[in-house]
Amino acid sequence: MHQGLIKLIVLCFFAVHAQALPAKYVALRGLDKITGRVFDLDAEVGKTFRFGALEIEIHTCDKTPEEEIPECRAFIEIWENKTNETPKRYFSSWMFSSSPSISAMDHPVYDIWISGCKFNKDKTMLKTDSENVDEIDHINKDSIPLTTDE
Repeated sequence: MHQGLIKLIVLCFFAVHAQALPAKYVALRGLDKITGRVFDLDAEVGKTFRFGALEIEIHTCDKTPEEEIPECRAFIEIWENKTNETPKRYFSSWMFSSSPSISAMDHPVYDIWISGCKFNKDKTMLKTDSENVDEIDHINKDSIPLTTDE
């Protein structure tokens, strides 16, 4: 009787728990601590792009289903890649949209945090095809170089 009740509780937990929905794009925010400017950075999962001296690789981004508490999470790796220096990894972990301070990136010039996951590409997203590599509609591309690595 006791084992049957435990099995029923475990079965109900797995039946109610919905799977996170994998997204194709991640929405990040970047802060340049020197200028005080905040940038919206949207990129495709599985790609690497550049924000100033940082190279940001998005491994995965998923969002909880609508019936659960809203949460977006992404596994991200961030390196600083200065000219004539060995790249230094600053971050390699999960970021959570509901609590950016849980896993904050510690960098002297930049802060990066996740603001959400997206399922479709919109017109403000960073394009990753080779001929439009620097186009982004809501950022002055001369102020911060944004590129993708193919």
